[in-house]
Formats: sequence, C-alpha cells, structure tokens
Amino acid sequence: MAEHRIHVWTYDYMEDATAEGRKRRVLTLVDEHAKRPVIEVDRRMKAKDVIRCWRG
Repeated sequence: MAEHRIHVWTYDYMEDATAEGRKRRVLTLVDEHAKRPVIEVDRRMKAKDVIRCWRG
C-alpha cells in the first residue's frame, strides 16, 4: 500500500504497429497514492524518456 506520493508506482509498457507498419510504444505510469496517471506515446522510448516520465 502506498503511504505517500511516489512511494509505489504501477506501470505498463506496450508496443504496437499501425496498419502501415509504423511502431508505436506506449508507457503508462500511475502513482498509486495520488492516482495520477502519466501516459507517454512515441515511436521510440529510451531509458531517459521513462525516467523523465517518473520525475514528472
């Protein structure tokens, strides 16, 4: 159980492609205390992009 903000995160990372074959990556993060979702969609996602999402 999350006791304070940024204590517990839930995340999901998905990859899909458009009908034309172009990749899409989706990262969904939720701070379990604040219930604040962060959704990032891009063609590429590096570790620094994920860290940026966590830091808000």
